[in-house]
Amino acid sequence: MTEDLHEFASMTNATRNEAPSANNRTDGILHQAISRENDTMAIFFNAIVPPRGVGAGPEHASEIIQEQLRQRNESSAMRNVPVYYTLIGENVSDSNIFTPNCRMLQHATSGNEELTLGSLYEYCVRNPSAQVTYIHDKGSFSKRPSNTKRRRFVTKAVFSNACTAMPAEMCNICSLEFSVLPTHHAPGNMWTADCSYIQKLLPPRQFASKMREMYASLETCESNITCAIQPSSTWPDNFLGLGRHAMEVWAYSHPQVRPCVTMEEAYVGLPSLEDFKPRLIKAPKDNKIRGIGKKTAMPWFQMEGRLYQYDNIYGEKPSEDSWFWKTYQYFKLSQ
Repeated sequence: MTEDLHEFASMTNATRNEAPSANNRTDGILHQAISRENDTMAIFFNAIVPPRGVGAGPEHASEIIQEQLRQRNESSAMRNVPVYYTLIGENVSDSNIFTPNCRMLQHATSGNEELTLGSLYEYCVRNPSAQVTYIHDKGSFSKRPSNTKRRRFVTKAVFSNACTAMPAEMCNICSLEFSVLPTHHAPGNMWTADCSYIQKLLPPRQFASKMREMYASLETCESNITCAIQPSSTWPDNFLGLGRHAMEVWAYSHPQVRPCVTMEEAYVGLPSLEDFKPRLIKAPKDNKIRGIGKKTAMPWFQMEGRLYQYDNIYGEKPSEDSWFWKTYQYFKLSQ
């Protein structure tokens, strides 16, 4: 999943349990956002800016931020939507990279996506009828062409009319792609969602803690059920949604999630960004699970594992008409 925030956290010796060193203006800015009754949409931007001499440096990150804001300005649905951003690392808030209608929530010398997602969650709890879009400057730490391509496609998707005008009865969260494996997430971790759905989630910090507690309890294997689905202790955190990866699966973690995507096939097949015309599609397409491998064919990644997680984290199951049941039934039949 996302590499850049991990590399930066390691560089600053930061862990998610440490309180970030921050110039925190979150409460005041969020209060202003919440009190603006005409704002029914908001963009939350997690911007990581490595210091000079580290990775690709602040200049590269600044270029990415400007590019994503240009994509916002080119979107008929989003060009006037306010942007609330968190800066992690170098403080470039005094530069001209942030356009009008952008407000800084806080600056932290270290941290991860939990900072911005926490603000987004609070906004949604207080504005349940609003809609939010979450983006981050993917690729700011290194100049990888794969990061650049995915960032541009995902940003275009979540700013598109397809996502912002999604019918509530069809979906409550939208991105470029949706992946069931290894656990539910949107590759690239950028999305547009209804606050009525987001407010059902646990607060980001609490969710990350609950995920750690859940996996710790599974290590004891006290019943036949937990023994049957027990994950391997050798599996990496990105397979399990642990540590920094908890924030990459958070938005899709609730049993009432109704995901939509804007691309039928893998984004790598498109020759250019201009050729990509976002179109709203219910996910998973055809209720099929793609990318099944040796690890992800294990019971923890099938229906039993997801139901255990839903019950442990939220105490709920998906509704009877959820995409979940047909999709995981197909998963079993395909084994």
